[in-house]
Amino acid sequence: MKHFRYTLMAFAFVLILLISLSNFLAPGLPSEVSYDPLTASSLSCSEFFSTLESRYTVKLLLTSFTTINTSAPGSVLVSVGPTENFSSDEKSAIVEFVNSGGTFIFIADNDSAGRDLSYFSFTGIYSLTISSAPLRDYALYEKRPDFVLLDIVAAGNAIFENVSSIITNYPAALVYSEDNLSMSDNNRVLNDLAWSSAGGALDLDKDGERGSDEPTGTFSVIAKYSKGKGYVVVISDPGIFVNDMIDRANNRQFAISLFNWATNNGSKPVVFDVSHGGFIPPNWIGVASYGSFIFNFLVLPLAIVFVAAFLAGTIRKRRVARKVKVIGHHFKNMDRYSKAMNTSYKKSINDPLMVFYEEFLLRCYEQLKLKSPEETELLKKLKAEYPEYYSRLRRTIELCGQVRVGARDIRSPRTVRKMIEKMSDFEKAMEARK
Repeated sequence: MKHFRYTLMAFAFVLILLISLSNFLAPGLPSEVSYDPLTASSLSCSEFFSTLESRYTVKLLLTSFTTINTSAPGSVLVSVGPTENFSSDEKSAIVEFVNSGGTFIFIADNDSAGRDLSYFSFTGIYSLTISSAPLRDYALYEKRPDFVLLDIVAAGNAIFENVSSIITNYPAALVYSEDNLSMSDNNRVLNDLAWSSAGGALDLDKDGERGSDEPTGTFSVIAKYSKGKGYVVVISDPGIFVNDMIDRANNRQFAISLFNWATNNGSKPVVFDVSHGGFIPPNWIGVASYGSFIFNFLVLPLAIVFVAAFLAGTIRKRRVARKVKVIGHHFKNMDRYSKAMNTSYKKSINDPLMVFYEEFLLRCYEQLKLKSPEETELLKKLKAEYPEYYSRLRRTIELCGQVRVGARDIRSPRTVRKMIEKMSDFEKAMEARK
């Protein structure tokens, strides 16, 4: 009986260990980040993804591009706002996929990874990249030059069926090599589908102002290229498809028309890449969706440990203290603050939380033009101008206020994660509404 008890303890220990390591071993499920297709927030793409799911056969790509089945030509691979670069093997796999008849839809901006598309070696194009600077248009925009209204050059093209207007959200531009002597203006027109007006400008110093030394003119934002038996469509603004923008102008209709064309009206499957989005599995439950992973990394190891421990009967009781760690790139400031204050989350999680909260209050004070950086002023502003965030943030702000004056002590990392997540989401909403 004693040995059986120790065996159960060993079983529990290994289970906890695998749960802790699942963040590194499991295929990534998205945390709440920009362009996340599975989370509903202002800067995620859940509405865009739901539209695709309702009309086409959609599968998530959770692993490397090298796993793409090039023997089944005609499918559509889409990558939105990647934050991790493609390896050389992955680039080769994408080129082979397109050459075999697949369609690669790459949607990225100046902050995305994988912006250099020269590895495709398109005919007549020396090099092609997405600009490292944002594109602004001082002649054709909505509200301000960051929201560029596109001039659809290829009007009548199936990609733009029933689309008369597309509004962008801090786009970048497609940049062709200036040293490309073999490329003619006619060739560019054949590739480019939508661009800015002649009032476009690349904001090289990213100061939001029009500099005298910054490139100006017409810049392409959407283009289509032929390669082998397939196509590559490049869109230099994922912001077109975020939840805050999808229902503006004809953005949603553009998504439908684009994928109707790419899938031949739904006859080809869509593979949606989430393996390069910096997505981190928030907890071990993410593993449950993947049967082979569960068997290889959970069931089989636990079965081996259980049998070995039962036969040996020599495992001693040990108390295992899990290191408390806040994960996810939303909480990178927590790591930095804790190191700077020489504290740990387990001992003093309130200290870094308060540093984060004070910065949050100051940002709200500056951007919302509050009378003072205090909770009461912020709650009034939220209730009046951001009612959709008032109910979500009210309790968080009240709790932080209590911690601030020493009336409460929060000891749960999970609670702190949720609080910071809500504040971060609201900061993004403020930025988007500027």
